[in-house]
Amino acid sequence: MLAAFRRALSDRRQSRLLVLAIVAALATCLLGLRVVLILPDLGIGTITETAANVFAGFLQDILLCCLIAAAAWTALWPRRMRPSLVVYATFIVAVLAFGYGVANIAIVRLLGEPVTIDWLRYSDFLSGAINGILHFADAKTLAMAALVPAFLALLSAAFALLVFRLHRTTPRTALGAASLALAGTLVAGAVAEPTVARARLDNPVIAFFSSVAVPAGPDLDIGAANSGGIGGSRASGGIQKSDIEKSGDLSGIRNVILFVLESVPAEYVYDYSTPAPVTPNINRYGAASLRFNNVYAHAPATNYSLFSLLTSIVPELSSTGMTEKHPDLPLASVANVLSERGYRTAYISSSDSRFQSTDLFLANKGFDVIEDFRDWSCDRVYKNSSETWRYMDFSHDLCTVDRLKNWIAEDATRPFFATFWTGMTHYPYFADDTVRRYVANDDLNRFLNALNVGDAAFGELMRFLEASKLADSTLVVIVGDHGEAFGQHGTYVHASAIYEENIHVPLIFVNAKAFSGQRSDVIGGNTDVAPTILDLLGVERPALWQGASLLATERPGRLYFFSPWNGFKVGYREGNRKYIYNSRGRTLETYDLASDPKETHNLTPDTNEAEPALQHLASWVRYQDDFIEGSILGGHGAVSAGAKARSTGIRIAATGTSFVTPPRARVEVDGATVGFFDVAAAPKNADKAAADDDIAAALTVFEFPLPAGTCPSRVRVEFLNDEWDAQKEIGDTNLFVKEIDVNGVGFSADDMAIDSPDAAARYEDYMALWRQGSVHLDVDDLRVCG
Repeated sequence: MLAAFRRALSDRRQSRLLVLAIVAALATCLLGLRVVLILPDLGIGTITETAANVFAGFLQDILLCCLIAAAAWTALWPRRMRPSLVVYATFIVAVLAFGYGVANIAIVRLLGEPVTIDWLRYSDFLSGAINGILHFADAKTLAMAALVPAFLALLSAAFALLVFRLHRTTPRTALGAASLALAGTLVAGAVAEPTVARARLDNPVIAFFSSVAVPAGPDLDIGAANSGGIGGSRASGGIQKSDIEKSGDLSGIRNVILFVLESVPAEYVYDYSTPAPVTPNINRYGAASLRFNNVYAHAPATNYSLFSLLTSIVPELSSTGMTEKHPDLPLASVANVLSERGYRTAYISSSDSRFQSTDLFLANKGFDVIEDFRDWSCDRVYKNSSETWRYMDFSHDLCTVDRLKNWIAEDATRPFFATFWTGMTHYPYFADDTVRRYVANDDLNRFLNALNVGDAAFGELMRFLEASKLADSTLVVIVGDHGEAFGQHGTYVHASAIYEENIHVPLIFVNAKAFSGQRSDVIGGNTDVAPTILDLLGVERPALWQGASLLATERPGRLYFFSPWNGFKVGYREGNRKYIYNSRGRTLETYDLASDPKETHNLTPDTNEAEPALQHLASWVRYQDDFIEGSILGGHGAVSAGAKARSTGIRIAATGTSFVTPPRARVEVDGATVGFFDVAAAPKNADKAAADDDIAAALTVFEFPLPAGTCPSRVRVEFLNDEWDAQKEIGDTNLFVKEIDVNGVGFSADDMAIDSPDAAARYEDYMALWRQGSVHLDVDDLRVCG
């Protein structure tokens, strides 16, 4: 048999058959892995469900195998290429593909879907990724990985014997049967309707190289419907009314401590929904606090939340954070604002501030002191870094709070603002010396023990403030930077999804004089934390900030979030509804958090909410991209903390068609005419219909300045010169309004209302007006008057 194998390696035709045998063996192995991956999702399931899911995923496996076979056969074509080298190379590639498929079992348990290049970047490439894979790989998976080469070699040999025998005896019959089997598999995979998320069914090799070839992005095709010349569309949704008032004594508050709990979702903090009493100190101050029940991180990652908490800006929709890409942006942070008012300021963290260029980002954000565990002595430092996974060491949180107390005591005469960041609750979770058993899951139990230490640090801080007679004059704000998953939706850690466990965070304001146990259900994000702090201090927020005070009488009603690493995900919450769009599988999930707080039942198939939800997401993506590009990176972001006002005025993007004269319109603000405009570039349609491309090319922006401080409530556009050739189907002067910008905030046609239904209608991206039709915009977006 070995002699026959050696002869086959030297013969070009027989080497092609060996390649087919190897590829057939690989396909068989990948089919087996499909079953291993899918059964945990389905349980017993039905044969039909299992087959649909297997074939839906196996379609990509077959594609990979065909690509490998095609590459090998192409390489065998030149006569100078040694056949044996091609066969060996094919076998090595097959081993790697099979081995990666085995590793993908653990990857899917960790991330919910195959890994992408953006996830590798996020996890500091191989070190972080391998650590996670090894941690979540069980003994069976590790044993499978170890046996990959031997198993694939034996299976390839078996297929080789079969292929050679069929080739000698019934070559045409064998080829026909193989072709039919391949065609049947492709058809079955194409028509299969899987019952598990398609992203979980992706072939890991194809998924990874696709992420390398195609940059990650929200991939909302309908986003183009809201693009245009004014810079985005309305992004904040409607208005939600405040359910709480500032009723306590705020006059004595002069100090602020932002106490950030690393990787802590709301559900593990007492009185939210905790399964174990691990935060007794936070609970002890419940009667002296104001607790917000519905606050979210805009992205489930530390430095994205750091950026938002300090600057009140949603980060760029990118897999690389602003602290890394643009650490020196001179943005107005809450520390800048307070430093200009004479506050001492400090940033003190248990973790290494060099992580993702945190130290560089903080350098111009108004902090007098920036320190981490390297700047003080602590006998409990947790070493977690490696050459490739850098800056992942932490000190014990009680050591860190000791440093904060010492800094406060250095000068108690001046008001102070401090940001304190815990570290022990970051993966892999560093428990204290004495580990208590709260839950059966070891990872979650270790996390809860680490959270108990963070809570103890909070208790130490409060006792120090009380002993120093600073408790009444100090506002302590407890917030989670993002959440942490422990398998609730088939994922672990935090950055791979935007379910409640990933982004729903605690937010508690503590001060016995100001609060008495109030609770608020207002929906907000971590961009709203800094504006709320300034609101309580009676300080005006910078104009560029996107967030708004959670105590405002009215505030935006829609809260957006995203995760750009393993399949770009964007979503929002409005009322009790929550929407999550995954661009990788192009799927939308809809949840009612009132009846389904654990997000177990996707309502998308049962409702007609998909199209408006996707439109809202597309509008927000467009708005956020334009805001970051134009206002932050385009040179306008370098504003001082004291900046108070934005430019005021109306800008209208409009186009149209022209029969005799170009379309003309009147613009009114709150009933008063502010000007007129003519779309001189509108294409003529007297002799032939105007093409859509020509109409789009004529889009023109018209500007109408308003006095500084003007806050419009209604903008109206009235079409004035309807012309129409009644004898022909062509020849018509019409006006198309695409966007209205009010004080720098853009609104799309979705946001406009028709005054005269018989003279206006929605047409593609525009509001189309004829006769003397008009549309109006009711301005209920708080950012317009911010």
